[in-house]
Amino acid sequence: MEVDPPWLESDTWYLCRETFWNARTGVIQQQPPDGLRVDGHTRKRSAPRCGPWAVPFVCPPPRLDDRFSPPSLEPPKAYTQLEVHCVGDRRSPVFTAPHSINLARDGCKAHLPEDFTSFIAAALAVFTQGCSVTWGAAAQLRSDELEAPFAGLRDPNYLTAEEERENEWVGALRRLRSESKCMLHVDVHGKRDREGEAACDVGVGACRAHWGDRAAEALAAALHCSLKEALPAYAVDPRPKLQGCWRSVPRRSLTQCATSLGYVAVQLELSYSFRRDLARDLKLLEAMAGALTTCPHPCRDDVSERPC
Repeated sequence: MEVDPPWLESDTWYLCRETFWNARTGVIQQQPPDGLRVDGHTRKRSAPRCGPWAVPFVCPPPRLDDRFSPPSLEPPKAYTQLEVHCVGDRRSPVFTAPHSINLARDGCKAHLPEDFTSFIAAALAVFTQGCSVTWGAAAQLRSDELEAPFAGLRDPNYLTAEEERENEWVGALRRLRSESKCMLHVDVHGKRDREGEAACDVGVGACRAHWGDRAAEALAAALHCSLKEALPAYAVDPRPKLQGCWRSVPRRSLTQCATSLGYVAVQLELSYSFRRDLARDLKLLEAMAGALTTCPHPCRDDVSERPC
């Protein structure tokens, strides 16, 4: 029996500073969405037809408060131009979402977008008074239109050693590390809904490879405990198969790059339904943020004398 794709009727629009922000795709636009594809006639299957998220809007969409800052609509110098948004005094975590658009990988199939991840990363930064790094509005829009890799954009979670030195994502993390007093980097990713799997996988492979087993085990245990307490309805796996650390190929993940810069880095793999729940329930997302601000302390003495 054919199963409906998870993104069916999953578009989730917010009003933010007089622009409309689709939490699923990261697309920002000034006009209210009509639920149609670029041709202006065909309805998007991702556009809800009824309920509180229906488009065209039956009632005004939820409004995000002024702490939120959507990606700039200004024309970028290049699609590689990233959106870096910091809240507060930079004592809190840095969140990234490198897989929110279609990306190319050497010798592999193109990497499909992981819906909701850019919005989740940006919102977690707001709720933790931290920083977020995401693709800019132009790249998000172009990816949504083409549904394929474009402009030579490559996966920043699959870097060669040469690419790592010049990659814009690593550069953004390097600049934030020099300005920040917190060591925690959270890389937000998505996975499929699979029976028997947890809603949230905690990957500490990069931390283990760089800082050692003791620090990695402390981080995984602390995250598991704090996330389970904050999100009791969702299963959390502290020992998943994917750990955010390439071992069988000569590549570097973003968390591996981050640990080289001095971060304590973790890769969170979130199921599709969990991501959609987070994007549509800001109280749930804020609870997750609270858990992430308290978790790094048990491992900090194992990696550095500098406090998080």
